[in-house]
Amino acid sequence: MSPAKLDNFHDWDDTHQSGVIYQNSARRAAAFVKGTLIQDYVVTGSYDSQKINREKFFSDINPNDYYPIYGDTSVVHYDARSTSKLYARVDQGKNYFMFGDYLSHEASSPMRLGSYSRTLNGIRAHYDHGSVAGTAFAAKTSRTTMVDEQPGLGLSGPYAVSRLNALTNSEQINIVVRDRYQPALVVSSKPMTRHVDYEFEPFSGRILFREPVPSIDENLNPVSIRVSYEVEGGGPKYWVAGVDGEVTLAPGMVVSGRYAKDENPLTDKTLAGATAEWKVGEGTRLMLDLAHSSGSEFLSNGAFTTQPTYLAGRGGGAQGSPSLLPENPSGNAYRAEVSHQSE
Repeated sequence: MSPAKLDNFHDWDDTHQSGVIYQNSARRAAAFVKGTLIQDYVVTGSYDSQKINREKFFSDINPNDYYPIYGDTSVVHYDARSTSKLYARVDQGKNYFMFGDYLSHEASSPMRLGSYSRTLNGIRAHYDHGSVAGTAFAAKTSRTTMVDEQPGLGLSGPYAVSRLNALTNSEQINIVVRDRYQPALVVSSKPMTRHVDYEFEPFSGRILFREPVPSIDENLNPVSIRVSYEVEGGGPKYWVAGVDGEVTLAPGMVVSGRYAKDENPLTDKTLAGATAEWKVGEGTRLMLDLAHSSGSEFLSNGAFTTQPTYLAGRGGGAQGSPSLLPENPSGNAYRAEVSHQSE
């Protein structure tokens, strides 16, 4: 808690012999706490009444700033990262409940059909007890998600994104390799780490990698850069919420499901998915994956738009007139995979 500051300035008028006092005060309340509350419950919290990085997710320290070397065995750890004034988290073993910045889909978790990935500020809860695990999240935001993908040029950069008002540290960058005969088929996707693999300047929208990004891989498959980031929409706030969980039915047999709802008034969407995995034998695994999506986008001349005009292919209105009662587009995806590993 910083004390209040009061500065007095006296301005005297010699003619009328009158005095005027100008008062300027500044107040700030800030606190951080972390410790064990009851038994094995660990509480972490922070509050800053004058948060200065409200437009910056995950207040990371750039290792290139300040000191080039922090110590031979130093480990950088971040606590209480939140774009809002408040951060709160309660941990109990593998379970936790928090309010702050988070990824709706953790980078360490496997990406399945129907996975919903965004950088948000809100509440998130996780439960893990033996054969049952689940996560739920909810946030109210006015921001929207942009996704850009561009081919690698054999250079480190700079590579530019389409929007220049990206929120700092909201980006998620992957190096994607697609099949040269079937571009819709992703052969591999490698996530990049901020400050380690690349630097991103949100104001100029430029990305500079530490190593060149090739245009093709060793099998002549095209390589591209996929960037997902948040931008300030400027409109009313809306809710984004989701839940996912998994259950181990038997040794080697896991069933999981996920659901997310985005209530953006311009492009509301729903995404759901389910996965079943079996370990059939030694080194053999079978996986079935499916997903369903629906939203309020419209197809116009081969491109998606949010404006339901007569050009939109799903409106149903007569040509030359606005579409009436447009049908929300939806789609399904399925995937089956069998893998075997042996000598």
